[in-house]
Amino acid sequence: MTGELMTVSDILASPSLFSEALFEKMKQISPGIRDLELYEFRYGLFGLLPGNGWGSVTLESRQAIEMATNATINITVYTFSCCF
Repeated sequence: MTGELMTVSDILASPSLFSEALFEKMKQISPGIRDLELYEFRYGLFGLLPGNGWGSVTLESRQAIEMATNATINITVYTFSCCF
């Protein structure tokens, strides 16, 4: 697939492509990931691999994830501020 644009479906269908794409994203989010090699990152993911592959995982909508995240942040801030 070199030189071709890959779709999300292409990436999800290939554990190798998926783990490489996830590795690149995780390096941006968590500085500690930058210390790993791709093969080490893949080894760590092995135990998390769904039985039917990543393509079998159904994601919630972006809006639902943002609402849940914001609700958690608001609860955490309230809990912290009410105790001091």
